[in-house]
Amino acid sequence: MPTWVPVIEMSKNTVLVIALIASVAINLLILGVVIGRNTATSPKAERAPMEWATRKLNTQTQKVVREELRQRIPQIRPIRRDMAAATRAVRKAISAEDFDPAALDRALARLRDASSRYQVLIHSSLVDLSADLTREQRVALAREAIQRAQAVQIPAEQR
Repeated sequence: MPTWVPVIEMSKNTVLVIALIASVAINLLILGVVIGRNTATSPKAERAPMEWATRKLNTQTQKVVREELRQRIPQIRPIRRDMAAATRAVRKAISAEDFDPAALDRALARLRDASSRYQVLIHSSLVDLSADLTREQRVALAREAIQRAQAVQIPAEQR
């Protein structure tokens, strides 16, 4: 084992440049991930509204219904964004150090509005899809939707 270790002498400027380049590379990587997640526009990357409700339908019907639901993604995407932004506003208002009841009230009103618009679109989708289904398929689709809604509204410890 050698008793001497070669020492590479670097000036402060060289070390700073290397650190700067590493920092920029890491930040670009993080930015790329964030942008990639927020701009994913392919139907595969984003779930269609009510896609989960089709799982009791036969495979062929599932494919047809899910494709019709995927066609609604461009309509629902801005509403989902509004709901997410409204939810963030509610969290921000409720956790603010200097609590402002009026700000919380406005954020909750914004969330109600977005939720209402989302429900209107989901309900119209259900009406449109149901027109082409058999009675048994409509019942299966509705049963899934109702069970999911009840599961969301009833706390887990009470189910």
